[in-house]
Amino acid sequence: MQATRRFPRTAAAMFAALTLSIPFTPGCGGGGPPTALTGVWRANFVDPNFGSGTVDLILMSDGSFQQQTAYQAGALVTIYGTYRVFTNEALLRLDIQRGEPAEACGPLGCTPILYPAGESYGYTVVDANNLTLQNINCVPGGGGVCVFNFVRLV
Repeated sequence: MQATRRFPRTAAAMFAALTLSIPFTPGCGGGGPPTALTGVWRANFVDPNFGSGTVDLILMSDGSFQQQTAYQAGALVTIYGTYRVFTNEALLRLDIQRGEPAEACGPLGCTPILYPAGESYGYTVVDANNLTLQNINCVPGGGGVCVFNFVRLV
């Protein structure tokens, strides 16, 4: 099984993570990332199925992102890719290129984890340090978390 990397927790290490260089290729209709969204963000949430958790989202100025979701029970999922911002629609699109863990293993063997091609969120920049993301495919009461209230860490 592949080792899982956790995001660094110090502000200096998080700022250094912003300088990672994953090529950014803007998609049709999506412009470059606006300064207001670039940064390191954290949201706490309670999932009705998996309990409390934290999402760390790094939106880099080159258009790449890393998102790590950690549940109190110990599950950890990290996705990587590029993002596009559609400012006219206040829409943030995360295009997922890969995720970790790559497989789920149990007593009967391992099965590859298939991550979706991406996720789309309506966004609201509350102020310089607060960002709200609403998953546009989420149904309230449908068993998942639909709205995340992020606080800027860096």
